[in-house]
Amino acid sequence: SPITVMITRADDFLFSGGKDSNIKKWRIATGECLQTFINHCKGILELKLSPDGYHLYSTAGDLTIKRWKLENSTCARSFNGHKGGTLKLAISNDGRTLWSAGADGSVRVWPVANTSCLQAFQPTSKQITRFIVANDDKSVFIATSKQGSVKQF
Repeated sequence: SPITVMITRADDFLFSGGKDSNIKKWRIATGECLQTFINHCKGILELKLSPDGYHLYSTAGDLTIKRWKLENSTCARSFNGHKGGTLKLAISNDGRTLWSAGADGSVRVWPVANTSCLQAFQPTSKQITRFIVANDDKSVFIATSKQGSVKQF
């Protein structure tokens, strides 16, 4: 059964990620499954569409972030570095930078052009439950349920 769902901006399609580690693209009007994306080893936790609409990003319990080409359902890149599941993901307005938040309490900054982590910081030792990047693409806000706090970085 799906554990995460994302609807595209045009509202024509829906993406679902499940415990079976697969992502599916559905046509909302007909319920038809159009594509299946296979490459994660554990359940999907988050899905985000790139600002240009050509790529889909996914996080999963296998500690990775995947960048998918929507035109052919292939995994274009895999970003690795979190020690716990990669729970949350944000994309810059220009689509060139990713931020990820992990169950290990770390936040990582990634260039979309390659898979090398630009920056990693450990704002908390607790699981990050909420995560947002400000519109200026510079400030990161995180929240943790265990500590009940919000921090800005």
